[in-house]
Amino acid sequence: MLPGSDIATILFYCTLRECLLSSFLIKNLRTRKIDSLLIERLLDDNKLAHQKFNNLFCSVTGTKWDKALTAIHVRTGQDFKRVSQHMQEAAKLRNDFLHNGKFRYIDKSFSEACINTLGELFDLFAELHNEYNHPIIKQAL
Repeated sequence: MLPGSDIATILFYCTLRECLLSSFLIKNLRTRKIDSLLIERLLDDNKLAHQKFNNLFCSVTGTKWDKALTAIHVRTGQDFKRVSQHMQEAAKLRNDFLHNGKFRYIDKSFSEACINTLGELFDLFAELHNEYNHPIIKQAL
């Protein structure tokens, strides 16, 4: 297999994590009955993934990303720090490919790890929903 042939898996993985995050943030803001124009503005002002994971996530939840992972760990016993670290590593590889054309050092084992952590990725965002969105939804009932 040629070097870099697994880049599509990494691109998919990174796109999926960003879609899951955007969905989580939008659901939270809509549940709080934030005006749709303001939601659109917040997303426009935070287009990059690192802006959403850092600034916007904290603004919406009142908690930094790492603290949110700790809160989930305390509540559920599930430790998502490994999958979070994997997401960051995948994003770095994706950015090197998209912005610098570098992909020769991406190997099959890393792209396989992307596939193997998909379940954890979905679980992470389900738990984020349970931690931050569900209480708002429940309160609104």
